Amino acid sequence: MAATAVPLVESSTLPGVVLVERVRRLILLSVLLACGYGMFVRGQKQSCIGQPSGPAACTELIMSPSPLVFVAAAVIVLISLKRVVHHAASDDDARRILGRAATGVVVLFVVATVVSLTWLALVPVPDPAGPYAIVFPFPFASGEFRASP
Repeated sequence: MAATAVPLVESSTLPGVVLVERVRRLILLSVLLACGYGMFVRGQKQSCIGQPSGPAACTELIMSPSPLVFVAAAVIVLISLKRVVHHAASDDDARRILGRAATGVVVLFVVATVVSLTWLALVPVPDPAGPYAIVFPFPFASGEFRASP
């Protein structure tokens, strides 16, 4: 007879091993999404105008990940773990709480990434010679504006 593989979680006799696995999944998902957000929410746009009597005047917009998004994800995970410990009456309640937390973390990072990249794609780089006002996509991303003469 062929041996069938039994998942480690289901073969363990430890009580609560399924919840430990769910917590591990939530933390791993959060870390992976945080790494993806940190890698993808980076970019810059630049505009330069050459001047005949001197160096070119340039403006540059730089976008980077916001620390608030990372803090919000950590808060979601920590609050869900607290709710599991203090408010879950059964394993099903705990799984539901952890599932909702995973959904919240996914939505947070996806929305932050989409809003940030859309902002960078749509915002015009201001003309170095004229007046300008820039609204950064706070709290989804951090931004920096540089102007050189």
